[in-house]
Amino acid sequence: RKILSLPVLLVLSVFVSEMALDIYTPALPYIAQYFDVSNDQAQMTLSACLVGFGLGSLTHGPISDVLGRRFVLLGGFGVFMFATFVCASSYSIYSLIIARFFQGYGVGAAPIIALAVIRDKYPPHVANPLMSLMGGAIALAPAIAPSIGGLLTESYDWRACFYLLLWLGLALLGLLWAYMPETLKQTDEAPSTLKCFFKDLYRDTIELMTN
Repeated sequence: RKILSLPVLLVLSVFVSEMALDIYTPALPYIAQYFDVSNDQAQMTLSACLVGFGLGSLTHGPISDVLGRRFVLLGGFGVFMFATFVCASSYSIYSLIIARFFQGYGVGAAPIIALAVIRDKYPPHVANPLMSLMGGAIALAPAIAPSIGGLLTESYDWRACFYLLLWLGLALLGLLWAYMPETLKQTDEAPSTLKCFFKDLYRDTIELMTN
């Protein structure tokens, strides 16, 4: 049962992570009006999320090599949910910008860990179709998310976009907690602790700069 449900959960996780980036883009003018700020300041909430997402893409994979795929993905969704709640209840553009950064950082775990889990668990002839399916989710989510966000904003207000993400995150967190196994297989080449990881990262960075 877990083997059958795991690919579906991974694809759904990636889909929600991509939705989180731009579901609220139709609401940006309303956010600017609500907080009485310029459109440029409102758009900083999108930039902050992208920066957090990018930073997460750099760090979640190596950290999961030490702490495990399950821990990092569940922790990422936990950070995502808390930040999404702050976004939905923000009464300051600055708190919204900060919350969007952590929202992006947390949900950035989904595509990285999903790819790692597929490589860990499945042989190439199974992994390749799953990666293609994941690529489809990455392409589809940004195409439909703004339409959903626009409908929610027109029907309710801009906060509804974040409440939808909050409920989706809660449902996924529960499913991942129940059905996602740990797939990391510790090897001799992998760092055994975060201290070893950062030490190796520092050494490799110095070697790259000197060469």
